[in-house]
Amino acid sequence: MCNIQRQHIQFKQRLNKVDSNHNKDFPSAFIDDFLYEASLDYVDVFSGNNPQKALLYGFEVDQMRIDMLSTLVVDIASGDSNPLQPTNVTNEYGYFKYEFPLGDSDNPYMHKVRFYAVTNCGNVGIEIEQQDDINVVLTDSYQKPSLKWKTLVGVIKKSSINDKSSLFVYSDEEIEGLNGQYLKRPTKPFYGNYDTLEFISGESGFPQAGSPPINMDIPETYCQVVVDIAVKNVSGNLKDYNHTNYLQQKQQINY
Repeated sequence: MCNIQRQHIQFKQRLNKVDSNHNKDFPSAFIDDFLYEASLDYVDVFSGNNPQKALLYGFEVDQMRIDMLSTLVVDIASGDSNPLQPTNVTNEYGYFKYEFPLGDSDNPYMHKVRFYAVTNCGNVGIEIEQQDDINVVLTDSYQKPSLKWKTLVGVIKKSSINDKSSLFVYSDEEIEGLNGQYLKRPTKPFYGNYDTLEFISGESGFPQAGSPPINMDIPETYCQVVVDIAVKNVSGNLKDYNHTNYLQQKQQINY
């Protein structure tokens, strides 16, 4: 866990140039937002899902850094004996089409780690396709789903039951359920002593001035990486190019 009070102090220290302190202070709500946006960039970079961001922030990422994302990896089900069950089963192009909701309110879905179907033929990996490619895949003799050849395909798109994401799995035979892991969206931090916009808008489940602080659920060893990303983002927005270049060089050396 990242102590939010310490992250605020580190953010302010690094944003202000040594001995000059020429950058104005930001309200706590702003810094919380900066850190949260940086945590999303952090996941994109170190999951390997956005190589362009890795270059932007000066990181060299050859593969997923499991230790940097360990606190964000969530199991889809409790085990192969109790896989996640579909919320909806339809047919498309002659195949079973299973819908599995991804994530929940406590662990919202962000990126996949691995998905596999639990079947009476054993566990079968699921190849994720782009939405505009799925029709071609389903009608291609070499790519179409086949439990016999342990090949299933799926797409991730908006759920049919809410505004979140679901995995739609295509199979030529019935499957028992879904298992695997995904990366959850990091928890949004809350410094405290202010009403969040969500609470002001009437969403009572969100923090208010009297709520306790909420720490970010990034591994403690890498909390500073999130701070550095946040500072780089803000420096860039303030057109502070010299400070941005300094941070980029620092990250290339230390990470």
